[in-house]
Amino acid sequence: MRRVGFETVTIVRPVRDRHGDPVGNYAAYDEGYSGTDVNVDGCAIWPWISRTGGSPASHALETSFESETVVFGLTVLFPPGTDIRAADQVRARGDLYNVYGEPQDQRSAITGRDRGVLVYIRSGTG
Repeated sequence: MRRVGFETVTIVRPVRDRHGDPVGNYAAYDEGYSGTDVNVDGCAIWPWISRTGGSPASHALETSFESETVVFGLTVLFPPGTDIRAADQVRARGDLYNVYGEPQDQRSAITGRDRGVLVYIRSGTG
């Protein structure tokens, strides 16, 4: 794979049963996790920018009726051809994140050049 950055990110994919449901306690990665980990070298990572609007990058602070929830998020550009899915989790810079939305192929419509797979990841704290 062609490198797009210099960081290593781990894709955490849960084991699923024949119905597609997660098996085991994959959400608690450090406590009895049973799944598949794939290390991906050559990723680029940058934090979300907080601003008003409708893009995932604008949701650094989400407000509900009862309380505010601070959501820390990163943007990861994986090398072209990386198999990452919306149901996966990602370990980046020592923390575990959930994939936010669908991974986006960053292929140029004009040149056809594949720049990688863009993924928003986030973890919430109350």
